[in-house]
Amino acid sequence: MLPYRLIATQQQLGDLIPVWHQTAVLAMDTEVAHAHQMASRKQTLSLVQLWDGHSDHIWLIDALAVKLEPFVSQIMTSATVTKIFHDAPVDLRFLKCPRRARSVICTLVMAQERQQPKCSLKALAADLLGYEMDKRYQRSNWALRPLSPEQLHYAAMDAWVTYQVWQQLSLIAVSEKSGSDSQR
Repeated sequence: MLPYRLIATQQQLGDLIPVWHQTAVLAMDTEVAHAHQMASRKQTLSLVQLWDGHSDHIWLIDALAVKLEPFVSQIMTSATVTKIFHDAPVDLRFLKCPRRARSVICTLVMAQERQQPKCSLKALAADLLGYEMDKRYQRSNWALRPLSPEQLHYAAMDAWVTYQVWQQLSLIAVSEKSGSDSQR
């Protein structure tokens, strides 16, 4: 597992946007603070995880500490940077860019098109990578700060696994049955 770097200031985010804009691929995930965890009683994006497939660390953007609009307007809308998510519509909704996002690949859809028996990220990690994901922090309190090292490690793993799963799924041919079903 790669180490992670927490991005918690607007300056850090601003410095990295040009770096991410030069990369071909970003595997991404989000963590959400649930309504009962927030004083506002609204479900809120807490963390955005990114990995480009070759850097020596995974980036974790603290969405409660920085304004994400520069990231969304420059990276999420870029047609030259491919963004890979597992269950992309959910993450794009939390990033507030479901209609603006460009060049998005969803590994859940890829798995379904390739007739994988189980399509959760955890199942795909086990089946395709031989890696057992520990999902115990998935429903932890993502509103608390500081986030625990265990939460940050868990979050970083999701971006790493998403990239690895995408690579493996890319090697599997799309089922013809799946292609005809999607045209109905």
